[in-house]
Amino acid sequence: MAVSLTPTPPILFSSPFFSSAIATRGNYSSRLPLQASPRPCFPHVQASPVAAKSTPSSSIEQETTDVDYDDVAPKTLSSYGPSLWGDYFLNYEPKPLQRSEKWMSARADKLKEDVDMLFKSCNCMVERITLLDTVQHLGIDHHFKKHVDTTLSQIFEGEFNISSLHQVALRFRLLREHGLWVSSDVFDKFKNEDGSFREDITSDPKGLLCLYNAAHLLIHAEPSLEQAISFSRHHLQLMRDTLKSPLVEQVKRALHMPFSRTFKRMETLRYISEYKHEEGHNPTLLELAKLDFNLL
Repeated sequence: MAVSLTPTPPILFSSPFFSSAIATRGNYSSRLPLQASPRPCFPHVQASPVAAKSTPSSSIEQETTDVDYDDVAPKTLSSYGPSLWGDYFLNYEPKPLQRSEKWMSARADKLKEDVDMLFKSCNCMVERITLLDTVQHLGIDHHFKKHVDTTLSQIFEGEFNISSLHQVALRFRLLREHGLWVSSDVFDKFKNEDGSFREDITSDPKGLLCLYNAAHLLIHAEPSLEQAISFSRHHLQLMRDTLKSPLVEQVKRALHMPFSRTFKRMETLRYISEYKHEEGHNPTLLELAKLDFNLL
C-alpha cells in the first residue's frame, strides 16, 4: 500500500468563537486593570473620576471647597468632669532626697553654715555636750572638726558641776572616745556609802543607758566601771518592755552591742530614723544628716 508523503495542511478555525478567544489570549490588559479606581475619603461624598488623573492644584482646591466638612465632623464634643487628682501633679515638687546630687550638695553646704552658727551660739556646757553627742550619732561630726575639738577641750578643762547621771556619763564617754583621760571617780556621787549604786537612779532610763555605754570604755583594773555595767544592764533589762520608742530600740540595741563597739555607719542609719521622734530634735541637724548620708 502506497503512503502519501504530502504534508497535511493546518486546520483553520474559521469559527468566530475561536477567533475571539485567540485575540483575547494575547491581550492581558483587557482582563487586569492597570490603575485602581480611587476610594472616597467620606462614604457619602461621591468621588470624582478626575481624581484618578493628574490634576492641577487649582482644580483640587476647587473640588475640596465643594465639600462641607461641618457635616462630616461631630457637631458636639463630649464634656468630661474635672480630674479627681486636681492640680497635684502640676504643682508637684520632688522631696530633697529625690533631687539631683548638685542640688543636695548645695543644700548641705547651706545647712552646714546653720549648724556652724548653732555651735557658736551654745553658751551652756550641757548644750555643747548634747549637740556634740547628737552630731556624732548622726554621723556629721566630720564636717565640724574644729567645733568638736573646741567643745572637747572646754568640757575637759572647764568646771562641770552637774548632778544629772545622763550628762555625767555622756561627758565621760565623749572624752574617753576621743582619747582624753577622765577618772571613773566621777560616778562616785551616784553611789551609797557601801560603794553600791543608788536605787533612785534606776528611774532614769536614759541616764542608765548612757552609763551602760560609757562604762564599756573601761580599761584594765577599773572595778567601778565593771560594777556600773552589771548594775545598768540588770535594770535596763527589767524596764526594757515598758519603755517607749525610740528609747526602747536604743536600749535593745545597746544590750546586744554597746555603742562604742557598733559599726558607725550602721548606727548612723538607725539613729537618723529614730532622731526625728525624739522630743526637741533639731530639724536642721536631721536634714543635714539625711543629705550627707546619701551623698557619701
